[in-house]
Amino acid sequence: MLELKKDKKTGAITPDWKAPARSVGGLLRQACALMKPEEQLSLDTLTEEQTFPLMGEAQWYESMENKTAAAAESTTPATLGAGIPRRKRVNPSALASAEDKKPRSAEDKPSRTSSSTAPAGGGADFGTAVHEAWEQVEWLTGEASPFSTPQSDAQAVVHRALQQADVAALFTRQPGQVAYNEQSVEAINDNNEWVSAVIDRLVLAHDDAGQVVAAHIIDFKTNRPVPRDGYSVFEEWLMEHYAGQMIGYCELISAAFSLPNQAITLSLISCPREGTAQVLTYTEKKLHGYTQP
Repeated sequence: MLELKKDKKTGAITPDWKAPARSVGGLLRQACALMKPEEQLSLDTLTEEQTFPLMGEAQWYESMENKTAAAAESTTPATLGAGIPRRKRVNPSALASAEDKKPRSAEDKPSRTSSSTAPAGGGADFGTAVHEAWEQVEWLTGEASPFSTPQSDAQAVVHRALQQADVAALFTRQPGQVAYNEQSVEAINDNNEWVSAVIDRLVLAHDDAGQVVAAHIIDFKTNRPVPRDGYSVFEEWLMEHYAGQMIGYCELISAAFSLPNQAITLSLISCPREGTAQVLTYTEKKLHGYTQP
């Protein structure tokens, strides 16, 4: 459509090139509107007055430069201050001793070494290797142990433990059971704390309708069975030392699946480098009789 403008002084009506000159398409449409039917469009046929808008107007270019600068400024990221945590992050396994502390959360999880090549040096290295070996065991199927030919001290520990009837029973699947090894759990507790945990082995029992009706939380410990101050029996120290951690796990699973505490079993499997493995299961009375952190 031809766009016209009227001179305020003379009243003369002439083509308005300013609006269509905003784009090449608009310019060509305006030029075509001025052509006679027998004429062909050519820039050579435009008069000097008509070609002036092709050179542009300084004010138009200045306005575009201002817009470009404004756009650049708007995309510059604002400088943010230091982050303010909305809640404290806690870990139920904070009581783990130096000889048994394996990675528990994304914040402090170093790269793992294969259990077949893990060094047999410090307790932390050995504990990590043992946990990694247990992670590879889902269920016993009546066949040979996964580590019948151990490639490391850690695998040998797991293999010996699985030869014991009480340990093997925990790895013999019952109808409706599903096992989750190294199960990560993230939750907000009643104290508005962000709880991050990794449960060594979580076994959930389902009814015929698929609902979770019971749970068994198992944690592996490689602490050396040596005398502890104030304790005549090492196992008593072990269970009390990790009671707070196990209570924390119990609360997480109870909330996640709406299970009463009575439906959740808590066990430690003590599997040191040397000696016999032991299954230490908490009772309701004993668990809450321990001093919590």
